[in-house]
Amino acid sequence: MTIMAGCELTIVILTFNGRRDIREVLTGIYEQKTSAAFEVIVIDSESTDGTPGLVREFPARLIEIKKAEFSHPGTRNFGSRQAKGEFVIFMTQDAIPYNHFWLENLVKPLQHDPRVAGAYSRQLPRPGCNPCEMRDIFTGAGPIRQVKVVDPTDDSQKQNYEAHLYDFIRLSNVSACYRRAVLQQFPFNERLLMMEDMEWCKQVIEAGYAVIYEPTSVALHSHDHSLRHVYRRHREYGLSFREFTPLRSTIPSLLFGIVRETVLDQFFILTLPMSPLRKMRWALRSPLYRVCMKYGLHQGLQGRSKT
Repeated sequence: MTIMAGCELTIVILTFNGRRDIREVLTGIYEQKTSAAFEVIVIDSESTDGTPGLVREFPARLIEIKKAEFSHPGTRNFGSRQAKGEFVIFMTQDAIPYNHFWLENLVKPLQHDPRVAGAYSRQLPRPGCNPCEMRDIFTGAGPIRQVKVVDPTDDSQKQNYEAHLYDFIRLSNVSACYRRAVLQQFPFNERLLMMEDMEWCKQVIEAGYAVIYEPTSVALHSHDHSLRHVYRRHREYGLSFREFTPLRSTIPSLLFGIVRETVLDQFFILTLPMSPLRKMRWALRSPLYRVCMKYGLHQGLQGRSKT
């Protein structure tokens, strides 16, 4: 169902050369089993692969912007200002609804409790996902629902929050639902390169709202980036994290992180149903992958914006 006036939900998707997945994403959205009226807004940043043409095959509203105008937080703020729905769902162009209940289950926590400012979906790796990313997804997105809320008047809760800050503020705009009124009060921080979702989560939790991880809403999503891209992306994560968290990195913590993740990768790879040759390939590639990831994050946390 799509209603452009008086709708309850607005789904905002940011695209750039998303031809590979956008038809499947939009098909999955319009096949959702939900009683809520919704609209879909696609914001495209000068795609050159025909993405806008594919979007026009669906009853979605297409907004085209200059590539130079795009930023992760800024373009999402722009999308929320275009929204008519009480709730705004952000998706990436390659996040595919896993079943017909992805949308209903994602929105339900906000509909049932006005103290809930946002909710986000569980992610599952796409077929063919590389083992390192697959393990990271399974580690960060389990099957147990989480309610993230802190009573600022309770010292023990505040101490627990500060000790486990990263776990509390974890949220992903791969597939996330926001209460539009709260999003207007707490817009995404446009000074950040990335991680605007987690910085927003930190803001609203500290303001007394709850954020929910809802594992019954599931999206298929994973990447197979080059090592260069892994390094660059994690450096940008680090540059963003240093703006709003006390997270820092030292050489000993960097080396420990590389060794720890590599060892865990080796055990995980052994359990996978793949050929011995592919297992050997990824067992050898894992240390390089983790070096690029951890060193990129380290460089970002040190404030080094150049390779």
